[in-house]
Amino acid sequence: MNQLKQTRRYFFITGLIALLTAVVLLVANRQIMFSSLVKQETRANRDMAHIYNNALWENYYTFFQQADELSPEAIKSHPTTRKLDAEIHRMMQNTHVMRLKIYSTTGKTIYSTAFDQIGENAKDDPGFISAMNGEILSSLSLRDRREDSFEDEAGEHDFVTSYIPMKDTRTDKITGVVEVYTDVSDLVSQFSAVQRRISVFTIAGLSVLLFWVLFSIRRADLALRKQEIKAKEHKEHVLELLQHAYHDSLTGLPNRKSFKTHMADAVVRASRTKSNLAVFFLDLDGFKLVNDSMGHAQGDEVLRLVAKRLQGCIRESDTLFRMGGDEFCIVHEHLVDKHDAIPLIRRIHGIMAEPFEIGQQMAMLGVSIGVAIYPHDSTDPEILLRDADAAMYAAKEAGRNQYSFFSQDMNERAMRQLNFESSLLQALDNSEFVLHYQPRIEVKHPDRVAGVEALIRWQQRDGTIVAPNDFIPVLERTGLIIQVGEWVLTEACRQNKVWQEQGLPPVRVSVNISFVQFQSGELVGTVRKALSASGLEPRYLELELTESILIDASDSNREILNDLKALGISIAIDDFGTGYSSLGYLKSFPIDYIKIDRSFISDLPADSRDAAITRAIASMAQELGIELVAEGVETQANLNFLTGQNCQELQGFFISHPLPANEMSSYLSRLKETV
Repeated sequence: MNQLKQTRRYFFITGLIALLTAVVLLVANRQIMFSSLVKQETRANRDMAHIYNNALWENYYTFFQQADELSPEAIKSHPTTRKLDAEIHRMMQNTHVMRLKIYSTTGKTIYSTAFDQIGENAKDDPGFISAMNGEILSSLSLRDRREDSFEDEAGEHDFVTSYIPMKDTRTDKITGVVEVYTDVSDLVSQFSAVQRRISVFTIAGLSVLLFWVLFSIRRADLALRKQEIKAKEHKEHVLELLQHAYHDSLTGLPNRKSFKTHMADAVVRASRTKSNLAVFFLDLDGFKLVNDSMGHAQGDEVLRLVAKRLQGCIRESDTLFRMGGDEFCIVHEHLVDKHDAIPLIRRIHGIMAEPFEIGQQMAMLGVSIGVAIYPHDSTDPEILLRDADAAMYAAKEAGRNQYSFFSQDMNERAMRQLNFESSLLQALDNSEFVLHYQPRIEVKHPDRVAGVEALIRWQQRDGTIVAPNDFIPVLERTGLIIQVGEWVLTEACRQNKVWQEQGLPPVRVSVNISFVQFQSGELVGTVRKALSASGLEPRYLELELTESILIDASDSNREILNDLKALGISIAIDDFGTGYSSLGYLKSFPIDYIKIDRSFISDLPADSRDAAITRAIASMAQELGIELVAEGVETQANLNFLTGQNCQELQGFFISHPLPANEMSSYLSRLKETV
């Protein structure tokens, strides 16, 4: 009897332990699922808040500042509040966001999708305090566990609440807090259903219970993974254009634009840890021969293979960049001294010594490497890059496929650069600059020239033609771009007027304006002077600006553009899609034309991503009423694809190479009809 009692007690205790274990597992599973849910939704809310911040900052910053001083009723009745409310509700469409609040830095609710909450103060709210300190705080609110009540439909939902800092897009300063409510009722319902099934099967025994616990965890994990995949796809869609701006389209590596930002951060890390870092400048030896003999397509494939090999021999803490052409850079961090860079140099030479197999052909390449060391050679990222470049040329001069550390006696190249700059200083006085003109035709009327782009060339006394990419950066660095830019404007206007006086059909002439020119404060006066001196009507002049100029939607930039438009000229965005992807300037500034960058055009229509981006830009331009120009049209396939899009004008080698002024005159005279 005692033995039976003991047996019963054993099974009772065992069953109780099993039951308690199952309960603990159920509770733990519930907490894990909800914790994962909160983390996932926090990331989604953060990304959504960043989108709101980028979209609303420029247009509503002033109102947000004013609203902090207004009464709740004044805020609710303010016209800007209604406009803001409409724009936010539009952005909330097709998302899980069910409510959104914006707090000022004092904690005042200056906007809420529930208007009755405008004016409330949340300065003591832990979420608000956390966000003002730069931290995101999120919590899950279940409808059956809330003590507070909601007067609207939110009371019938489970949701995740996130407090997210709102930052100035230019200074990164916290200017307020966004509180986002995300509806997670469906996921909570799924989790609850799983919990009920587990409870039922617990009665059947521990083995069945454990099976269903594992099964439910798997189901919850799949649900969260699906949610994560959706969030990732959304984020990738938003950042796709940014990828093109800061990454090389051929290799996928960070490009020259990314280098400057990355180096600034790397220098800060090296300074903080008292360590060295090395900048490697790599130039392929023999690539031109491969490119010329095998063709550009195979040359591009070689560059992709080179990038893959280089990426495979660096550490996670190192970063590889493609600087353009066959040039690459590596930022090699956490070094004790320069000798720590030698193992990586040997690995690079080792992997580059292996032949490259391209189809049925084999290619052999070498690589010349120049190395500059922080802080020994310089603490300035730009000087380190220049020093690494100089060391690379020293390696080439030593016989190619070599490496060289920068040393101060490498001044010969620096002297050559100084002589180059000196010659450039005299080029304007010696009338060595000339303009070539590349026509833009209308898509609907291919025999009609809509305009011509003025392109500067430097023809030295010995007849050598220096490519613009070699001397324009020097002009900008030395400030000579102001004088040369004024000459280009004056000459382009003069030549266009000459064509008109010769009886040739009038066309627009477009002139590229650099960032330095735009910021000089003299641009409006220079344009006015060029038009006056030439007698050219303003409607026949167009200025091409880059996105980097327009990204700063400051009052001063807006005033410059408005003053230029007041003269009667046209304004175009050049190389569209390659700059910072804030599209707010398209509605903030008086833009007449968008020129799609040639990097999106060259592989059309074969490259589906380029085709999708081109269609998207064309659709956007049509909706905004902005004329679209495609540059870099080099094949019939390019032209055929663009003809079917909302593209008004085409430019590129397939239509015509840039021509000297006299040849451009002949080109215009041969056409049957022009604008």
